[in-house]
Amino acid sequence: MRRRRDRTNGRATTGPERVEAAPRLPSRWAAAVLEWAERQPGATALAGPEEASSYGELREAARQVQSLLEATGRAVAGAGLAGALALPNGLPFVASLLAAAASGRPVALFPPGLPPAEAARQAQEAGASWLLLPLEGEPTGRPVLARSEALGLRLERLEAGAGGWRPGDLIAQLTSGAEQAPKLAVRTEAAVWNEIVDFAADVGRELARSTLVSTSLAHSYALIGGTMTPLALGGQAAVAPAPEPGEVLALARRCRPALLFGVPALYQRLAEAEPDPEAFRSVVCFLSAGAPLERPLHDAFQRAYGRRVGQDYGSTEAGVIALRLAWSEELDASAGRPVRHREVSVVGRDGEPLPPGQVGEVVVRSPALARAYLSAGGEERARAAGLDRGLWRSGDVGWLDAEGNLFLAGRRSQFVRVGGREVDTRALEAAVAAHPGVREVAAVPFGRAPGGEEAAGLRVVVAAAPGVTRAEVLERCRSLDLGEEVPVEVRFLPALPRSAAGKILRPLLAE
Repeated sequence: MRRRRDRTNGRATTGPERVEAAPRLPSRWAAAVLEWAERQPGATALAGPEEASSYGELREAARQVQSLLEATGRAVAGAGLAGALALPNGLPFVASLLAAAASGRPVALFPPGLPPAEAARQAQEAGASWLLLPLEGEPTGRPVLARSEALGLRLERLEAGAGGWRPGDLIAQLTSGAEQAPKLAVRTEAAVWNEIVDFAADVGRELARSTLVSTSLAHSYALIGGTMTPLALGGQAAVAPAPEPGEVLALARRCRPALLFGVPALYQRLAEAEPDPEAFRSVVCFLSAGAPLERPLHDAFQRAYGRRVGQDYGSTEAGVIALRLAWSEELDASAGRPVRHREVSVVGRDGEPLPPGQVGEVVVRSPALARAYLSAGGEERARAAGLDRGLWRSGDVGWLDAEGNLFLAGRRSQFVRVGGREVDTRALEAAVAAHPGVREVAAVPFGRAPGGEEAAGLRVVVAAAPGVTRAEVLERCRSLDLGEEVPVEVRFLPALPRSAAGKILRPLLAE
């Protein structure tokens, strides 16, 4: 079944207007922000826990970054040469992105939690010739070309590899790494602008003009919908340096956002902390993304704040795909309906669309898709994902109802072939999780059977209370009648490794 959104507020649209094939310099986003800086230089653009920056101050900070780049000579400052940012949330990050976008320099974005030396290595492999880092930070061993005391930045030179950048590229962002090594997905100026335009149209311009984000701006969820969109509309983005309840509540009280971007880990911490419903009085819609928001957590947040949380389903490769802004009991588990100009299909193993209610892989067509991967083996991975054909095979498993609402049931990779049979690791995890002493569990394949077509066995990794034994975990695994041909090993950890969005980092458990 396919579902495409081509209508907004009941009015037919003619396609992705304002999205053009030919790239521009500066990017449309940078041009829009700089135009607002001319029209309303004193209006607040960015707000943080302790201070706010006006559009005029953002423009001046971008000029300082531009001067930083130009002072290093043509080897770095030449128009179109790619760079990289590894900066925390705040004015320096946004000003650096604005400076790059205004001058046609595509940039790879790395989260501040990534060690600077690793960010430099990945940026260099991706073809970046320069890297902006915090002034006071861990050294990388690369030459420091220039510093900005005012913005707290240092510029390092990289010996760029072959890369894979093309004219019109704007940003590259790391995928989550929840199932395989992170990849740098590169998105064009046209793709990012399309997401800005269509996200604002679907949530409403007034909501989109006033946001609060609590996750890293290096990721598309917080960056494009949460920060680039309000700035393109002349609005205000409140940016928390980290998803800490106290900082988020204080920022919400001071800035009065209409739209809050969070992840399940934040909502969990808010539900467990001392409630402060008054702080969120202005919030019209809470959004969650990055990992499933389970019903018990959803209910806990509702008890604490009297509010329900919406869903923003998307990915690094596709940006926002579907939205569920309002809550109902019937759609509690739904990821929402496709954003306009996104065509969502659920397909079977043969690639053919399935009828409503049947479970298959979620496939997306969108004008906002990533163009390619810049990481090693990027071309092969892009072909496997379908990006070379203008679609994206998400790896998510789900179904569509008759009204076009998307429901997700897990990941394709959760079905593992081992011992001649296909094992649903979700069922295995559910059986183990039912033990009252088990806090977290993940089942992952390990090794390869002779021939390389199947996994050698399953590894069940458990975080549990003292006293839970390996024998008890294995007994619950055997309750699924896996058979002797499916080897199972059990490992215990104090806690399972998770991404900032709350996803279990399964590759670490399989190693």
